[in-house]
Amino acid sequence: MKKLEALSAIASDLTAVIDAGDRYTRLLDALRLAIPYDAATLLRVDGAALVPMAAKGLTPDAMGRVFYRRDNPRLDIICNSEKPVFFDHDSTLPDPFDGMIDFESEQFHRIHACLGCPLYVRGDLVGVLAFDSYDPHAFENLPEKYVSVVAAIAGAQMKTVELFSALEREARKQGQITTDLMQDIN
Repeated sequence: MKKLEALSAIASDLTAVIDAGDRYTRLLDALRLAIPYDAATLLRVDGAALVPMAAKGLTPDAMGRVFYRRDNPRLDIICNSEKPVFFDHDSTLPDPFDGMIDFESEQFHRIHACLGCPLYVRGDLVGVLAFDSYDPHAFENLPEKYVSVVAAIAGAQMKTVELFSALEREARKQGQITTDLMQDIN
């Protein structure tokens, strides 16, 4: 039932009038009902880089970083995939968020679950969702199809934020033009 609650919360936020930061944070909060993560990050694609837009369970400095695909093989694998990527708990690939997990422990470095979802909108990669869990088996019972649906909705959320931001910029621009015209008339 929590999975349906998560999808419902994400869907209702698609049209809510909230700022981008709140929208992304609420997305990660809703996803916690659907995916049993200890840390999650929503990253926006910016050319060859991934820029964190929101995070849960990560240290504050994670938000100030840029993750280049060439330096982060796991993120690159996710970006090159068309479906969710469930990394083996014994994978030797470095986790891009090692050292930035709020609850770091020696156990977390050795064995944990990692899941990454490419976020596509109309065939374009717009972002990545990355999940980590202490429990190395946390994501094993998540159906790939379900995670793909969650990723599609998250991608739609990112596109919605982009569209709302563009509308806000245009409205400010139009407001500025009106203000300038009124000053010229007076």
